[in-house]
Amino acid sequence: MERANPERFGSRETTDVFVEVKSYEYGKDLLSFYADFLRRAAVLSLDERYRDTVFIFLASVPFGTSKGAELCDGRFVAQCEQEWPERIRAAASDLHT
Repeated sequence: MERANPERFGSRETTDVFVEVKSYEYGKDLLSFYADFLRRAAVLSLDERYRDTVFIFLASVPFGTSKGAELCDGRFVAQCEQEWPERIRAAASDLHT
């Protein structure tokens, strides 16, 4: 992905984008897949090359409706982080955005 950055040569910068797509009829198990996706994104973020990478999780059905806003405001990520080693938690500090 390319985006504007006036501090970079040519006023542009590029970043990697990783997308995971799940296609199911029911969203019952998607929350666990999303938690796995978040962990993989955090692990990849340990590598400086991927520090500014954009991670996108797409699903064909709604999921986690009982979690509501927690999926969007960072609370779900914080819950997942509690199971991760400290080094991975540090890399995930801005993962919810």
